[in-house]
Amino acid sequence: MSIEWLGRAQGHARTMTISSRSGKDTCIPRSILKIIPYFADDMRALDFSLPFEAFLTMVPLPHSMFSSLEELRMAPLSFPRGMISRKRIEAFARAPKLRSLCLVLPAGDWDHTFLSILCIPFSQLSDLSITLQGPCTPRTTFRYISACTDLRRCTLNIPPFAAVFDASPPTEYDISELRSLTIRFVASARYSNTRSDAAEDTLIGQTAFMLNSLTMPQLEEFDLELSASVHRACTWDHGAMLSLVQRSGMPLRRLRLARIEVVSAQLVELLQAVPTLESLQLHVENVIESNFYQALGYRSRSTFLPDLTELVISEDGYSLDRGLDWFIEEAIAVRCQWAEPWSPGQTTLQRLHMSVTRELQPTLKLFLYSLFYNAHRTCKSADVYVADAKEWIGVDRKTNTVVYQSKKGTEGYSS
Repeated sequence: MSIEWLGRAQGHARTMTISSRSGKDTCIPRSILKIIPYFADDMRALDFSLPFEAFLTMVPLPHSMFSSLEELRMAPLSFPRGMISRKRIEAFARAPKLRSLCLVLPAGDWDHTFLSILCIPFSQLSDLSITLQGPCTPRTTFRYISACTDLRRCTLNIPPFAAVFDASPPTEYDISELRSLTIRFVASARYSNTRSDAAEDTLIGQTAFMLNSLTMPQLEEFDLELSASVHRACTWDHGAMLSLVQRSGMPLRRLRLARIEVVSAQLVELLQAVPTLESLQLHVENVIESNFYQALGYRSRSTFLPDLTELVISEDGYSLDRGLDWFIEEAIAVRCQWAEPWSPGQTTLQRLHMSVTRELQPTLKLFLYSLFYNAHRTCKSADVYVADAKEWIGVDRKTNTVVYQSKKGTEGYSS
C-alpha cells in the first residue's frame, strides 16, 4: 500500500480493512501506521481484525484523527492471559461522526483488557453490535450499553451457555432512546453437544436476568432467539418478558421469537399487552395451540393485534387436536379478508407465511386455495404461503399464479 495510491481518492470518504490472516501478527506494519494519519480525516469506515497485541501499536496515533469516521468494527483475535496494559488507544476518542460500533470479542477477560484501553465516545453511538465468543455476564455487557445514551439499535450475539450465572439482583438499565433490540443465543460448534438441563436452566435464568434489567420505553422492534444447542430449542421466562413490556410501555411494532418453546395461553397474554404490533414472526419448536388462533380470529375482539399486517409462523411438532385446524381456518379467514375488512379500521394481513411439520386437514387446504385464489384475483398485493408436511399453497411470483402443489413432485394445480 502506498500514499500515492490512496491519494487518488483524496477528499472522498473511504473504508479500510486491516486484518491478520495468520492471527499471529503482533503489530500493525509501520508502513500502514505511517500513512493512516494522512487520510484519517477521509475515513468513513474502519475494520480491524488483529491479535490483541497488534492493537497496542495504535497507541501512538493522535486522538484528533478520524473526523469523518462513521463506522468502526474491531475484532481482537485473542487475549493473552494475565496481560494488563496501562496504555490507551485514544485515536477514536474524538471522532465526532462515529455512530456505529461493532465489537467481536473472543474468550478472555475482554472487559478489563480490550475495552479498558479503548477510548470510544459511547454517548454518541446510535448503533451497537456486540458478538461474544466466550463467557460473560449480562451485567458487564449492559454497563457498556447503558453508556450509549443516544443508542437506537443494539444487537447482542452470544453463544449458548457462554453466559455466566449471576445470582445478584439485576440492576435496572433505562435505555430511553433504543428503537431496535436483537438478542440471539446463537448455537456454535463449541456448544453444539451441550444438552444438560443445568446448562439450559442457566440460559433461561440469564435471559430472565436480561429482560428484568431493561426498561425501553421507545422500543419498536424486538428479536429474541434462544438456542440451547444446534439440535434443541429452549423455553423462556414468560413473566420476565411480560413485565418488560408492561414496565416499558413500549410502542412495539415488530416482534420475532425464534427457537423457543411457547405456551400458547402465555403467548396470547403477551400479545394482548402490545396492541401496536404490526409484524409478528414466530419460529417455535412446538405446536402453537388453539388459544392463539382463537384470539387471532375472534371477530368481536378488535383489541387483539388490530394493526397486524405481517404474520410469519414456523412450528415443529405434532398435534392430536384435529380441531386446531378449524381455529387456523377461522383466524386466516378473519385476517385475510383483503377486499372487505371485517371491522371498521381493522387492517388485514398483507403477508402470511405459515409452515408446519404436521399435515393439515384437506378441507383446510382447499379452503386456503380458494381464499388465496379469490384474493389474488381482486388484490394482487398480498404475499401468502402455507405449507404442511406434504403440500404448499401460495402465490408463485414467477408465474404470478396461486399454486396448490405437492412438495415431492409437480402434481397439483394452479390458476
